[in-house]
Amino acid sequence: MEHGTVIIMGSARVDGDTACACAKLARLCAPTAKVRPLAPLELQPFNYAGGAKDGFIPLIEDILQHDNIVFATPLYWYSMSGLMKTFLDRFTDLLVNPDKRSLGRTLAGRNAWALVSGTDRLPPGGLAEPFELTAGYFNMSWRGLTYLCALREGGFPQDVDGQLAELAARLSTSKE
Repeated sequence: MEHGTVIIMGSARVDGDTACACAKLARLCAPTAKVRPLAPLELQPFNYAGGAKDGFIPLIEDILQHDNIVFATPLYWYSMSGLMKTFLDRFTDLLVNPDKRSLGRTLAGRNAWALVSGTDRLPPGGLAEPFELTAGYFNMSWRGLTYLCALREGGFPQDVDGQLAELAARLSTSKE
Protein backbone atom coordinates (compact mmCIF):
# COMPACT_ATOMS: atom_id res chain seq x y z
CA MET A 1 0.00 0.00 0.00
CA GLU A 2 1.25 3.46 -0.89
CA HIS A 3 -0.27 5.10 2.21
CA GLY A 4 -0.95 8.27 0.29
CA THR A 5 -3.94 10.05 -1.16
CA VAL A 6 -5.96 9.31 -4.26
CA ILE A 7 -8.19 12.10 -5.56
CA ILE A 8 -11.14 10.79 -7.56
CA MET A 9 -12.12 13.63 -9.89
CA GLY A 10 -15.71 13.60 -11.07
CA SER A 11 -15.52 16.52 -13.48
CA ALA A 12 -16.13 16.28 -17.20
CA ARG A 13 -13.73 19.18 -17.85
CA VAL A 14 -10.02 18.43 -17.59
CA ASP A 15 -9.27 22.15 -17.30
CA GLY A 16 -12.21 23.25 -15.14
CA ASP A 17 -12.20 24.64 -11.63
CA THR A 18 -12.49 21.22 -9.98
CA ALA A 19 -9.63 19.83 -12.06
CA CYS A 20 -7.46 22.83 -11.15
CA ALA A 21 -8.29 22.40 -7.45
CA CYS A 22 -7.44 18.68 -7.66
CA ALA A 23 -4.11 19.41 -9.32
CA LYS A 24 -3.24 22.00 -6.66
CA LEU A 25 -4.19 19.62 -3.87
CA ALA A 26 -2.08 16.84 -5.41
CA ARG A 27 0.90 19.21 -5.64
CA LEU A 28 0.44 20.22 -2.00
CA CYS A 29 0.35 16.54 -0.97
CA ALA A 30 3.21 15.48 -3.28
CA PRO A 31 4.71 13.02 -3.68
CA THR A 32 2.04 10.84 -2.05
CA ALA A 33 -1.06 12.02 -3.94
CA LYS A 34 -2.41 11.37 -7.38
CA VAL A 35 -5.50 12.44 -9.29
CA ARG A 36 -7.67 9.85 -11.00
CA PRO A 37 -10.24 11.45 -13.35
CA LEU A 38 -13.48 9.53 -13.90
CA ALA A 39 -14.33 10.92 -17.35
CA PRO A 40 -11.85 8.83 -19.37
CA LEU A 41 -13.09 5.61 -17.73
CA GLU A 42 -16.50 5.85 -19.42
CA LEU A 43 -18.13 4.17 -16.44
CA GLN A 44 -21.32 2.30 -17.16
CA PRO A 45 -24.32 2.69 -14.85
CA PHE A 46 -24.82 -0.01 -12.24
CA ASN A 47 -26.62 -3.05 -13.62
CA TYR A 48 -27.83 -5.93 -11.46
CA ALA A 49 -26.90 -8.32 -14.28
CA GLY A 50 -23.30 -7.15 -13.87
CA GLY A 51 -20.71 -7.63 -16.52
CA ALA A 52 -19.70 -4.01 -17.14
CA LYS A 53 -16.35 -3.94 -18.92
CA ASP A 54 -15.05 -0.53 -17.94
CA GLY A 55 -12.48 0.99 -15.62
CA PHE A 56 -14.41 0.69 -12.35
CA ILE A 57 -12.72 -2.38 -10.82
CA PRO A 58 -9.18 -1.31 -11.84
CA LEU A 59 -9.89 2.09 -10.25
CA ILE A 60 -11.10 0.43 -7.03
CA GLU A 61 -7.95 -1.70 -6.99
CA ASP A 62 -5.89 1.49 -7.36
CA ILE A 63 -7.87 3.22 -4.60
CA LEU A 64 -7.11 0.33 -2.26
CA GLN A 65 -3.41 1.24 -2.47
CA HIS A 66 -4.09 4.48 -0.56
CA ASP A 67 -5.11 5.46 2.95
CA ASN A 68 -6.95 8.64 1.93
CA ILE A 69 -9.69 8.88 -0.68
CA VAL A 70 -10.85 12.33 -1.79
CA PHE A 71 -14.07 12.42 -3.81
CA ALA A 72 -13.76 15.65 -5.83
CA THR A 73 -16.69 16.99 -7.82
CA PRO A 74 -18.15 20.17 -9.19
CA LEU A 75 -21.52 21.17 -7.78
CA TYR A 76 -24.20 20.44 -10.39
CA TRP A 77 -27.79 21.29 -9.56
CA TYR A 78 -27.18 21.26 -5.80
CA SER A 79 -25.45 17.88 -5.79
CA MET A 80 -22.45 15.95 -7.05
CA SER A 81 -21.77 15.54 -10.76
CA GLY A 82 -23.35 12.73 -12.75
CA LEU A 83 -19.91 11.13 -13.14
CA MET A 84 -19.43 11.02 -9.38
CA LYS A 85 -22.97 9.71 -8.83
CA THR A 86 -22.38 6.92 -11.35
CA PHE A 87 -19.09 6.09 -9.63
CA LEU A 88 -20.74 5.89 -6.21
CA ASP A 89 -23.64 3.88 -7.64
CA ARG A 90 -21.12 1.37 -8.93
CA PHE A 91 -20.01 0.65 -5.35
CA THR A 92 -23.05 -1.64 -5.47
CA ASP A 93 -20.92 -3.95 -7.64
CA LEU A 94 -18.80 -4.49 -4.52
CA LEU A 95 -21.86 -5.76 -2.68
CA VAL A 96 -23.87 -7.85 -5.14
CA ASN A 97 -21.02 -9.49 -7.05
CA PRO A 98 -19.66 -12.32 -4.84
CA ASP A 99 -16.27 -12.11 -6.59
CA LYS A 100 -15.92 -8.41 -5.70
CA ARG A 101 -17.19 -8.37 -2.08
CA SER A 102 -13.67 -8.75 -0.70
CA LEU A 103 -12.70 -5.52 -2.51
CA GLY A 104 -15.59 -3.73 -0.84
CA ARG A 105 -14.58 -5.01 2.59
CA THR A 106 -11.00 -3.84 1.98
CA LEU A 107 -12.21 -0.22 1.86
CA ALA A 108 -12.73 -0.40 5.65
CA GLY A 109 -10.38 1.76 7.67
CA ARG A 110 -9.55 4.18 4.90
CA ASN A 111 -10.21 7.91 5.30
CA ALA A 112 -12.84 9.47 3.05
CA TRP A 113 -13.08 13.17 2.21
CA ALA A 114 -15.06 15.25 -0.26
CA LEU A 115 -13.85 18.29 -2.18
CA VAL A 116 -16.61 20.21 -3.95
CA SER A 117 -16.40 23.35 -6.04
CA GLY A 118 -19.31 25.54 -6.99
CA THR A 119 -20.28 29.14 -7.56
CA ASP A 120 -22.75 29.43 -4.70
CA ARG A 121 -21.34 31.23 -1.68
CA LEU A 122 -22.23 28.31 0.59
CA PRO A 123 -22.80 24.64 -0.25
CA PRO A 124 -26.39 23.43 -0.25
CA GLY A 125 -27.66 21.45 2.72
CA GLY A 126 -27.33 17.70 2.37
CA LEU A 127 -24.33 17.84 0.03
CA ALA A 128 -22.06 15.84 2.34
CA GLU A 129 -24.52 13.09 3.24
CA PRO A 130 -24.11 10.78 0.21
CA PHE A 131 -20.33 10.78 0.72
CA GLU A 132 -20.57 10.45 4.49
CA LEU A 133 -23.14 7.66 4.39
CA THR A 134 -21.26 5.75 1.69
CA ALA A 135 -18.08 5.99 3.75
CA GLY A 136 -19.95 4.75 6.81
CA TYR A 137 -21.52 1.85 4.93
CA PHE A 138 -18.07 0.65 3.86
CA ASN A 139 -16.57 1.30 7.33
CA MET A 140 -14.36 4.12 6.12
CA SER A 141 -13.63 7.05 8.43
CA TRP A 142 -15.53 10.11 7.20
CA ARG A 143 -13.25 13.17 7.52
CA GLY A 144 -15.43 15.89 6.09
CA LEU A 145 -16.24 18.05 3.12
CA THR A 146 -14.28 21.05 1.87
CA TYR A 147 -16.30 23.43 -0.26
CA LEU A 148 -14.52 25.83 -2.62
CA CYS A 149 -16.48 28.82 -3.87
CA ALA A 150 -15.41 29.56 -7.43
CA LEU A 151 -15.89 32.85 -9.24
CA ARG A 152 -18.80 32.86 -11.68
CA GLU A 153 -16.44 33.83 -14.49
CA GLY A 154 -14.17 30.90 -13.62
CA GLY A 155 -11.23 30.42 -11.31
CA PHE A 156 -10.99 30.87 -7.57
CA PRO A 157 -10.37 33.78 -5.24
CA GLN A 158 -7.05 33.81 -3.36
CA ASP A 159 -8.46 32.32 -0.14
CA VAL A 160 -8.99 28.96 -1.84
CA ASP A 161 -5.24 28.33 -1.69
CA GLY A 162 -5.51 28.48 2.09
CA GLN A 163 -8.42 26.02 2.11
CA LEU A 164 -6.48 23.59 -0.07
CA ALA A 165 -3.37 23.95 2.11
CA GLU A 166 -5.48 23.21 5.19
CA LEU A 167 -6.98 20.13 3.54
CA ALA A 168 -3.52 18.95 2.45
CA ALA A 169 -2.31 19.30 6.04
CA ARG A 170 -5.27 17.28 7.31
CA LEU A 171 -4.62 14.60 4.69
CA SER A 172 -0.95 14.35 5.63
CA THR A 173 -1.70 13.93 9.33
CA SER A 174 -4.64 11.49 9.15
CA LYS A 175 -3.53 8.13 10.49
CA GLU A 176 -6.77 6.37 11.43
